[in-house]
Amino acid sequence: MKKLITLCLCFFCSLAIFGQEAYIGFGPNQTEYLYTNSDGQSNEGIKGQGGIHLEGGYYLATGAQKIKLAFATTFDQFNATGGDELNSYSWETGYLGLQGGIRYGFIEADRGSDFALFGNAGVTLKKMLSGNQKINGQTFELSEEAEFNGLFKGIYLGVETRYTITNQVSLGLGYSHAINYGRTVNDETLNFSSGAIVFKILTAFY
Repeated sequence: MKKLITLCLCFFCSLAIFGQEAYIGFGPNQTEYLYTNSDGQSNEGIKGQGGIHLEGGYYLATGAQKIKLAFATTFDQFNATGGDELNSYSWETGYLGLQGGIRYGFIEADRGSDFALFGNAGVTLKKMLSGNQKINGQTFELSEEAEFNGLFKGIYLGVETRYTITNQVSLGLGYSHAINYGRTVNDETLNFSSGAIVFKILTAFY
């Protein structure tokens, strides 16, 4: 155990040596449920709803000046409603995720400007923490529903602008869009398409 702790400390110290930015981010998201049944038909009655997006992570410098590696832990609410003349239903779910990718600097703040512009791209893994479905006033747990409770794999793309306050602290505002692909269960498929506006507080280590 002591060796493991020592290795972890050395790893995090090395991140700081090579230039790292740690951050927290939060904001609203909007989700679209991409559902197809066993006949390959989608349900047009499902309407996406708003939720919250949270993330915490870091950017790690590479040998390329404009490119940094990006890693984060995320939490997303994927919510939706639906129904017809006879029935009404809704879904409220929370997913914990990991994501990794790259950040590319289109405009860098260290060129003499307080503003910077970045592009982000990468892959995600998400797993449901909690979820329920409401049908005509009745509530059902989704933990036993395989199409919701599997591992969702996806990709994300985003853009972010940033304002530098001090050498160590900056504020960011951006938009990120992700598509999360679930597994097919009994010829039924559920994917999530989600866009989030994210406000970030960042701290740099040199």
